Amino acid sequence: AYTHIAGGFGELYDEFLIGTLFLLVGVIGSLWLPNNFCRYFCPMGAFLALLSKISPTRIYRNETTCIDCKRCDRVCPAQIDISTQPNVKSAECLSCGDCVNICPVENTLVYKMRNTFPLRWIVYGVAALVIFFGTVFVAKQANLWQTNFANAGQVITDDSGVKNPYLIKGSMTLDSISQEFNVPIEAFLEKFNLPADLDSSQMLKNIAHPNNLEVEAFREFIIEYLQQQNPDLTFEQPATMEDH
Repeated sequence: AYTHIAGGFGELYDEFLIGTLFLLVGVIGSLWLPNNFCRYFCPMGAFLALLSKISPTRIYRNETTCIDCKRCDRVCPAQIDISTQPNVKSAECLSCGDCVNICPVENTLVYKMRNTFPLRWIVYGVAALVIFFGTVFVAKQANLWQTNFANAGQVITDDSGVKNPYLIKGSMTLDSISQEFNVPIEAFLEKFNLPADLDSSQMLKNIAHPNNLEVEAFREFIIEYLQQQNPDLTFEQPATMEDH
């Protein structure tokens, strides 16, 4: 919204209303709450808060050497009262290090490993990774993993309502494009000299690359096949095409 201020109120209201409202709240709120957008609205702030909670390090204050000058409190962008606590536990801490740098007494504010870091957090994290990647690995090994378009027909249909071979993606299966364009599987096998026992449920890119082909070759063949059936048939090529 900020970059469109020069466009006038009409543009801000008609096209960027939500962004304009956030901008106004941020600007007005900053009169009372410094860095309010970063602290309360920014999604990255919430993500950093999560990391702060599980971080193995924290800022510790040496209560013996602290002279209670309050410099750390004044410089903190999150407005945390650092001078009143032995260590910073607030999720709003950005770990920017400004308080450590401004402290006039050496080794009074320091980063160090937490005194108690629950081992179970590490165990839970490792277990989650094992379950996630283990499930994917087992599914792939058992040939149960399927990655394709749920509705290939919708994806390959252009704005004019025509099924366009140029819109074929490498992650579509040979079965799906055979059905959508009414091109027999046998025609593909013959054209590209593919084995008769080919698994046609594979993605095109997984068929093409091992056989020194590109997905573009399948697009061109389908166009050629369809134009043999109807010489007047033409397809509009999009500005960019993707093989994924």
